[in-house]
Amino acid sequence: MIHQSEITGFKTITHETDFCVVGGGVAGLLAAVSAARHGVKVVLMNDRPVLGGNVSSEIRMWIRGAHGENNRETGILEEIALENIHRNPSLNFSVRDSVLYELAVSEPNLELISNCSCNSAETEGEKIISISGWQTTTQQTHKVSGLTQKAEISGSDNPRILTNGLHRTIDGNDNAASCRLGEYITAQFGSPEYVKELKLIFDSDINRQTFGDMDWNYKTFPMRCNVYIGAPNLFTPKTIVRSFDVEVDRGDGKWEKLFSCENNYQRLVRVKVGENVKGIRICPTATHGAETARIYEIELL
Repeated sequence: MIHQSEITGFKTITHETDFCVVGGGVAGLLAAVSAARHGVKVVLMNDRPVLGGNVSSEIRMWIRGAHGENNRETGILEEIALENIHRNPSLNFSVRDSVLYELAVSEPNLELISNCSCNSAETEGEKIISISGWQTTTQQTHKVSGLTQKAEISGSDNPRILTNGLHRTIDGNDNAASCRLGEYITAQFGSPEYVKELKLIFDSDINRQTFGDMDWNYKTFPMRCNVYIGAPNLFTPKTIVRSFDVEVDRGDGKWEKLFSCENNYQRLVRVKVGENVKGIRICPTATHGAETARIYEIELL
């Protein structure tokens, strides 16, 4: 029997993109997602069927870089951890794989190529202009070209507080604004200004104090390599704002509801505005258990 490749040769699929990340471990996945969220067209080439590298179900290691009080990898990594707690409270490894997979494929600017090993690169001077990889499941070559971005990755109650860029307790300073549920935090301008997006950073209890006397290593990072029999299920940190409303003043002095969220469980939340407004305010209406809402940042983009 003659294989089709002996007649027509193996097929090459070409992808035109701005940025290619080779390797879907934690560092590669976060780099790809971050770039995609900043509007860059990204291809993530991973040689395994699952993402996460050593954190995946194939190896089952955990991520423990920052350690100690008030130290935690936040950003997209905390987003993953909180998503895993919400979707996977018993810390099943295969479910964890699906959390990482969904993070990648849900980004509209990111294309994931799995089971594809990078085996060559084309350069012009010191610049890489294309990368090629062999995909074992389809017996096809994937060529990623048109690269324009480059990066090096390594890895196996004071309203002014809301704009200081600090998202955790530092040197005894809390750096979070507190408000009672049902009250407003308001930003107003002298005249209407265009606001593309509202960024909110809620308190996700980075020391996991609301988890009580649960084993420290178990509660501080919910993506472990082993789960003992009888281990309690995890839960969304009580400090995170569960529901909130966003209202805007379009210049006529009337506050109108722009957005309402009923079941948030993430630390970082973005709300699309996309219009000229003279004021914008947020009203936390419930948390996951805390008596007050704590917010580290409100940024208008």
